[in-house]
Amino acid sequence: LAQSKVGLITTAMPDTEQGRLNRAVYSTPIHPHPSSLFTAELSWHHGVTHTDDVPSFLPIAQLEALKAAGKIADIADEFHSAPTDYSKRNTLENDAPELIRRCQAQNIDIALLVPL
Repeated sequence: LAQSKVGLITTAMPDTEQGRLNRAVYSTPIHPHPSSLFTAELSWHHGVTHTDDVPSFLPIAQLEALKAAGKIADIADEFHSAPTDYSKRNTLENDAPELIRRCQAQNIDIALLVPL
């Protein structure tokens, strides 16, 4: 781990009109840390929890602390949003290859998957 570059993949989308409407793979800079992500369409228990605490499902600050402590070598400059899709074919043929391409372009060694 101490020699690895870590990237983040979440099922939350950018909190923009395009992120809310267009179900696609997105890459977003980790700086500044996003203060919100679009999660309303995802299946989580809205009655007993919330998604106001972005670091709880997008642990950028936690990874920065691990980097500062020498536990990981680096963090990718962007995190990736993976659309939730009930089409196994679309996930396998489109979204997964695109996420892999983006991770490889950033020289990511480890992808931390954070589903919501």
